[in-house]
Amino acid sequence: AYKILGQQESFDGPSNFTNPFAGFSTGLADPNGNPSDPYEFSNDIMARRDIEQAQTSLTVNYDLGGLLLTSISAYNNFNRFTRQDSDFSELDIFDVDVTQDVQTFTQEVHLSSDESDTVNWVVGLFYLDDEVDESFVVRNLSQGFLTPILGPFLINRNATATTSSLAAFGQTTFNLSDNTRMT
Repeated sequence: AYKILGQQESFDGPSNFTNPFAGFSTGLADPNGNPSDPYEFSNDIMARRDIEQAQTSLTVNYDLGGLLLTSISAYNNFNRFTRQDSDFSELDIFDVDVTQDVQTFTQEVHLSSDESDTVNWVVGLFYLDDEVDESFVVRNLSQGFLTPILGPFLINRNATATTSSLAAFGQTTFNLSDNTRMT
């Protein structure tokens, strides 16, 4: 038996009216532009948020006559670009762009005993391969008020993080009665 799952999501558009303080009960940063709110924020650039994500997985079960061999493969691809006015003001102090590309692959293979036995067990292997590429750009290239102090500046950091992991696992459960189990 097998099962295939897939999902794709995307968002592309401005994010100027996203409240960075959402979830807080302080009433900070009214995104509706209420002039009577002393904590209202403004932007000097058009903020942007572009996100795409695709996921897929395949589960395959093989009945080996009293044993069940299961393989679960999954892949996730996540891409994000955000641009924001990080000083949340009309002053040109600094802006930030973040670009991320994340690719993750996982594979699990496990062998399990028949559920009707007095002793149930499972043993298996799990593999993970994950790569994250990120670009982080902070800029103040115009005449913001920090420019006379720091000069125009650009911080450009690119990084890649790669993780590979392999794990073995196992578990045994003793069925002592219909309602009592010990693992």
